[in-house]
Amino acid sequence: MSVTQVLSDMYSKVLVFSFCLSVAFAEDTSYFEILNDVQSKISHVPKLRSESSEVSQIFTQIGNLHTLDSFDVLLNEIGKNIGAKNNITLCIDDLTRVLNATRQGEAWGLQVLDSFGKIQPGILMANFHSPGFYDECKNVGEQIPQNVTFISQYCSLNIPTKLSGAPVVFSFGLCVSERCSERDLDALIYLAMDLIPLNISFHPYVTCQKNHLEFDFKAVAAMVFAGFFVLLIFISTLLDILSSWMANNKIFETKSTSANGEVLHYAHRIGTEETPLLGSPTTELAKVNPMSGCLMRFFLAFSVYSNGKKLLSTKKTASTLGAVNGVRFFSMSWVILGHTLAFGLQVVSNLGYIVPILLKRRSYHVIINALVSVDSFFLLSGLLVSYLLLRELRRNEGKKINWVAFIAKFYFHRYWRLTPPLMLLMFVYVPLFQYVSDGPFWPQNGVEPGQCNKTWWHTMLYINNFYDEECMGWTWYLANDMQFFILSPFIIIPLYYSKWIGGMIGTSLLFGSWVATGIISNYYQLPASMLEQLTHPQSMQSDYFNIYYVKPYCRIGPYIVGILFGYLLYKTDCKLKINKVLNLFIWMVAATLACLVVYGLYDELNGYIQMSQGVKDLYNTTHRTVWGACVGWVIFSCATGNGGFINTLLSWSFFSPLARLTYFAYLVHPILIIGYYFSLRSTFYMDDATLAVLFVAVLVFTYMAAFILSLAFEAPMLGLEKIIFNRDSPQEEKKATSDSKHKE
Repeated sequence: MSVTQVLSDMYSKVLVFSFCLSVAFAEDTSYFEILNDVQSKISHVPKLRSESSEVSQIFTQIGNLHTLDSFDVLLNEIGKNIGAKNNITLCIDDLTRVLNATRQGEAWGLQVLDSFGKIQPGILMANFHSPGFYDECKNVGEQIPQNVTFISQYCSLNIPTKLSGAPVVFSFGLCVSERCSERDLDALIYLAMDLIPLNISFHPYVTCQKNHLEFDFKAVAAMVFAGFFVLLIFISTLLDILSSWMANNKIFETKSTSANGEVLHYAHRIGTEETPLLGSPTTELAKVNPMSGCLMRFFLAFSVYSNGKKLLSTKKTASTLGAVNGVRFFSMSWVILGHTLAFGLQVVSNLGYIVPILLKRRSYHVIINALVSVDSFFLLSGLLVSYLLLRELRRNEGKKINWVAFIAKFYFHRYWRLTPPLMLLMFVYVPLFQYVSDGPFWPQNGVEPGQCNKTWWHTMLYINNFYDEECMGWTWYLANDMQFFILSPFIIIPLYYSKWIGGMIGTSLLFGSWVATGIISNYYQLPASMLEQLTHPQSMQSDYFNIYYVKPYCRIGPYIVGILFGYLLYKTDCKLKINKVLNLFIWMVAATLACLVVYGLYDELNGYIQMSQGVKDLYNTTHRTVWGACVGWVIFSCATGNGGFINTLLSWSFFSPLARLTYFAYLVHPILIIGYYFSLRSTFYMDDATLAVLFVAVLVFTYMAAFILSLAFEAPMLGLEKIIFNRDSPQEEKKATSDSKHKE
C-alpha cells in the first residue's frame, strides 16, 4: 500500500470520527463563565478514570467505521438521497472534492485533512480538546490548483455527552469549505447519525470561525476615539516639552512669576489612594510657561512627559504609609497568579493529571486559595480611607465645615478617580477585543455577553454585583469597594468625634455582615470553597458567585477592619512602641491565623475529611475578616516602627510606582490572560515551569500595559479634576503656602 493510500485511509477515519465526536468552546463566554467552566471540568476529573469502559465503547463503535469506503458510501448516500432536499449540495460537493484530491495524493487535499483534530492521548485525564492545526487549515489556499475552487474555513463540531451522568465535552477541529455553513454542517452531522448505527445519544452542533470579521460601528467608533486620544496625548506632550524648554531658557523671565521668583507649574500631581481625599494644602513648584491658562492646564493634564515622571517617582513624604505599597503589589501579584492558573485550566491537555497533584501539594494551596487576595485590597481601601479622612478632619478642626460640600467632594473625588478610566477602557476593549487575534478557541463574538449593550451602565453605577450578567465581570470588586466607600463616612466621621459611637456603628455592621453571611451560607448549603466540588460535586448546586462571592454584605468585613486599623494609626500618629515579646507574640498569632485561612481547607479539598455544614458556615462567615485583620496588623506594625525587616521589604521605594499602577493592573490583567489563552493554537501541558514562566510574563506585561493605560486614561482624569476644582492653581499655591507658613 502506498503512502498516499495510507494517509488517505487514516485521514478519512479522522474525518468520520470528527463528524461523530467533537466539541468546541461555547459561543458566548464571560469572566464568570470561564471560571464556572473550569470548575465544571475539574469536577469531572475524579470520575473519568473509573469510566474507561464507557469511553472505550464509544471509541470502538466509531473506530469500526474508520474505512475509506465507508466514508465514500456515506457521502454518496447523503448527496443522492438527502443533500439536494436539504440544500447542502454545494457543501457535499466540496467535501467530495477534498476526498477525491486525497485519494489522488494531491497536497492540498492532504493538507485539509491533516489539519483536522485527531484523537488525542490522555482523554481519561480530561484532555477533551483536539483543535487540530488551525493555521494549516487557514493556509490551504496556497496549495490549491487554479482549476479547483475551494476556500477553507475552520470549524468545530460540538457534542456534549455524558459519562455515567457526568457531562463531558470533546472538541475536534474541522477544516471544511467556506460554502459549508454551520447549518449545513449541523444537517450533515444529524443525517450521518441517522445512517450510521451508533449506540450513542448526543446532540452535536457546529461552530465556525469567520474568515473575515467586518468592523462594526462600535469598533470603528472605538478606533476613532483611540486615535483621537493618541493625538491629544501627542500634542499635549509636545506642548509640555516646549513649555519646559522655554522655561529652562528663561524665555518668559520678564513675565509674571511667583513670589519667590519661580515660574509656576500648571501640571498636576498624580494622586493615589494615599493622596489626601479632598486635596493637598501644598504642591511643589516647577518652572513652566506662566502665561498658560485653563486651556494649557487641560493639555498638560494629558502630557506623557509630566505624568510619566510622576508615576515613576519614588519620593516619599513623612505621612506615607510605605508598607502599603508593598502589600498592594504583592496582593496584585497574587491575584494575577491565581487567575493565570485558573484560566489556564480551560486549555490544558493534562487537567486530570495536574489537578490531583496540585491539590496534594500544600505549596499550591497558596494559589488555589488566592481568593482572599481581594480581601487584602478591601482592607487596604478601608484603612487608607479612614486614615486620610481622619487626618483631613483634623486639618479642618476649628473651621466651620460645610458638610454638604465636604461629603459631595469626598464622593466625587472617588467616583471621578475610578469611573472615567474604567469607562474609557471599556469603550476601547469591548468593541475591539474580538478583532485582535484568532485561533480555534478565539471568541469571534467577543468575551463580554451581548457586548455589554445592556449591562455597561451597571458597571458605571457600581451596582453590577447585584446582577447575574456583568460587563467585565472582574469589576465586581470595584462595585463592592464603591459601595463600602459610600458607607465609610457614616463610620469614620462618628469615630472622629466619639470612638464609642463610631466603634459601635462599625462593630454593628461587622456583626450584621457575619450574621447575614452565616444565614446565606447555611440556607443555600454553600461550600467553604468553590473548589470543594472536587470531592463533593453536589455541593456546588447553588450559584456560589452570585449568592455569596460578589455580595457586599458578605464581603464588607475586611473593609470595616481596615477602617478600625486606620483609626488606630490616626490616634497613635503612626508612633507606638510595643514590647518586643508582645510584638513577636502578635506576629505569631497573625501568621498562624493567616496560614489557617490559606491552608485550612487542605484536608477537605483532598477528601481526607468532610466538614459539617456548620463548620463551612463558620469559615465562610469569618475567614475573610480574619485575613483582613492579619494584613491590617502587618501594616499597623510596619507603620508604627514594629515591623523590622518586613517593613524594610514592604516599604522598598521600588514598590511605589508599581503601587500607583495597581488599579489599571487589576483592570487589564484578565484581558491579557484571556487574550493569551484564547489565542493558543492547541492545548498545552501544565507543569511548574510552564506556570512560573506564564505568571512572570503576565505580571510584566500587565504592569507595562497598566503604565501605558494609566498615562492615557487615569493620570489625565486626575489632572482634569484639579482643573474642575481649581486646585493647584497659582493663586491657590500662593495662598496655601502663605497659610502653611503662618501656621508654622
